Amino acid sequence: MNKRIFAVFYLVLILSLFFWLFSQATADETMPMGSSLPAIEYKDRSESSILGQSNIPLIIIYFSTLCEHCRYQLSVIETNIDAFNEIKIYLLSSQSDLFKTDFDKKWVNLVQHNNVIFGITPKDSFNKLFGSTVTPSLYFFDSHGILKEKIHGETKASKIIEISKNLMSGRTQSRQ
Repeated sequence: MNKRIFAVFYLVLILSLFFWLFSQATADETMPMGSSLPAIEYKDRSESSILGQSNIPLIIIYFSTLCEHCRYQLSVIETNIDAFNEIKIYLLSSQSDLFKTDFDKKWVNLVQHNNVIFGITPKDSFNKLFGSTVTPSLYFFDSHGILKEKIHGETKASKIIEISKNLMSGRTQSRQ
């Protein structure tokens, strides 16, 4: 009798796991390629703003100063900042104390660059729009506000620069 109970239990467990995996695999992606740039609420040092449509390409980088991979990614962007002169870069974090940290001393070139904006965005809002809080995450939008590329995790400078050049020239194609 006990063997049957265990067998039924494991069968139900395995079937439940299978159905969960299947539902995850077939679920609609929150921010698929080709999506339009959503309105994103963020707060800079002084005021709340809404990031929306832009007439120039933009990159949204979701990061945390506590994340080693994010610190590397920010350093890569800072070292190559001249490659992004024609692109707006939004560095968004859910760290409520972001502006109380010493990030502006670590990434001086980013803070001083005209096309770079640091901001705090609510984690729940970001999750609803982008479906991921993997840090770092990079989202590349063309000048029409269409998502052309996204990268989750640490990435080499050459890849980011290549995607950015393609955005500026209009060559990047959505991958479905």
